Amino acid sequence: LTKTQLQIAADGAALAGCLELPDGLGPQPVNTLAETSDNVAAAASAVAGVNKNGDRSGTYLNTTSDLQLGQAVWNADAGMWVTTWGVSPYNAVRVSARRDSAGSTGGDQPLKMMFAPVIGVDQLSISSTATAALLPGVGFKIASGSSATIDVLPIALDVPTWENLMNGVGSDNY
Repeated sequence: LTKTQLQIAADGAALAGCLELPDGLGPQPVNTLAETSDNVAAAASAVAGVNKNGDRSGTYLNTTSDLQLGQAVWNADAGMWVTTWGVSPYNAVRVSARRDSAGSTGGDQPLKMMFAPVIGVDQLSISSTATAALLPGVGFKIASGSSATIDVLPIALDVPTWENLMNGVGSDNY
């Protein structure tokens, strides 16, 4: 159960951190590299902290050792995505949620066992890792003749134009 709870915390923290990356990307990013890193760490820690695991009400995340930022790029020769950690601009986040740091006071100590001491096991070291990345999309396709639909408008508008359109302001030529 605790292993599953750690995986949930790691998944959520990686996704939360990844959602902070767009402001640090592009030709004129809104945030500096340091600001992006700080925002990712804050978001990942906040989400991990509200996910319990075992006897802990929240999952402790050491942002120095349990959080990594990197760059995922498509390697056409290998036919796969390759992630290099520590390389910017960042578009990938990896989070390790752990209960394996003996002597730690941060909440990541090994899990104390209730019945296992009978067989000589007092504690268990466990961890889970999750990765989330912002990868480019090339579009979507629905096969010809299919009855399937997709909830995406086949147009692109800037936010102010969209909000005006939704509020009945301006012409509706779409």
